[in-house]
Amino acid sequence: MDVVVDDHVLLNVLAGIASPALREELGDGVVFTTGCWYYRLSRAVNAGSGTGSLSGQLAELEPSRRDRPLAVALVIDGAIRVRVSSALLGDGARDLEVDYRVLA
Repeated sequence: MDVVVDDHVLLNVLAGIASPALREELGDGVVFTTGCWYYRLSRAVNAGSGTGSLSGQLAELEPSRRDRPLAVALVIDGAIRVRVSSALLGDGARDLEVDYRVLA
């Protein structure tokens, strides 16, 4: 089934630590999230203190799982399209050779 998830569930899905029940529910479905939830997770990954709700969970992950949320566009072999330019996102996309474009 296709499912929309919040930032905490998204972290678990991208890090490969989603619960067996959630993995079963997702099956071959697609995981969606909102821009706000993805932004919150991205901020925790890139600038988190390690003591917040999301950044604390990230800090507890083993390194091989901690890096997985960084590369969602790589995982889906996708592109990034935004309405407002972000230097941080644009630089990261260029570094990872992900197609990034600001839409007019």
